[in-house]
Amino acid sequence: DLKNTKHAKNIIKKYDLEILLLEYIGAGSIAQVYKCIYNNKIYAIKITHPNIREKIRANIITIGSILQICKLLHLLEGMPPINLNVFFVDHLNQTDLNIEAKNTIYLYEKFTNSVITDIHVPEIIKYNQDYIIESYINGCNISDLEEPYKNEAMIKRLSGFMEMLFSYDILFGDSHD
Repeated sequence: DLKNTKHAKNIIKKYDLEILLLEYIGAGSIAQVYKCIYNNKIYAIKITHPNIREKIRANIITIGSILQICKLLHLLEGMPPINLNVFFVDHLNQTDLNIEAKNTIYLYEKFTNSVITDIHVPEIIKYNQDYIIESYINGCNISDLEEPYKNEAMIKRLSGFMEMLFSYDILFGDSHD
């Protein structure tokens, strides 16, 4: 149950963070996010899911085993060689919130004063491999918006994507509705 705060409270205790969880915001494949109070201000805290690294490693072993079976059964004949090492390393790296925090800091620096788009990137306050404390940006799901606001939001998202790609030569795919 992702809304269960037991794991989040264990991480907060493990790192001796003085945080009060206010509400569950949502979750992705790697972490869950909560609105919280830290240093007497409202922030968001992203905390990795319990045992996520072990689960990813198990998935990698399973995929590798399936590929080996396919090779033995000659099911991959005629296909170009498959090298999943980059995929596996990237997948494991996603479980290290240090990397996400550093990428977010970079995006924050690029987009904070952007004149092209109105993209809001949270400011990173504190982080390590298991959590990120960042500014809380109130929002809503694009799918919940009425027309024409939905179209306007989609155009802003597309503009932000184009600015990342063409102005900064980066591609960050973890955008949120």
